[in-house]
Amino acid sequence: DLEEDYFRWAYDAGARIHSNSWGDDSNEYTTTASEVDSFVYANPDMLVLIAAGNSGAADDPRGTIGSPATCKNCLAVGASQGDERDALKGEGSPILVASPPGAPEREFQ
Repeated sequence: DLEEDYFRWAYDAGARIHSNSWGDDSNEYTTTASEVDSFVYANPDMLVLIAAGNSGAADDPRGTIGSPATCKNCLAVGASQGDERDALKGEGSPILVASPPGAPEREFQ
């Protein structure tokens, strides 16, 4: 039970942001996704981040977001076509960071 066995202890300890880098390759609305929704609905001051998934295919990206990132009350976090080794070498595409109106855009590598 994610609500009581996983999120509750963190919430009771004072956490209000919970990051999760796990999930499955089902893009259905599963029991796990429902449990995330239920917990966040009951505790709206908690932000749950969940990895979007790692099962995507470059030639057909449809349906690659896995549960529990399919829930409605979380922030699903993902990337596309990235290779973490490029980041470690300082290579890859620059990342543009949104800036307030009138401020110059910042670019990171």
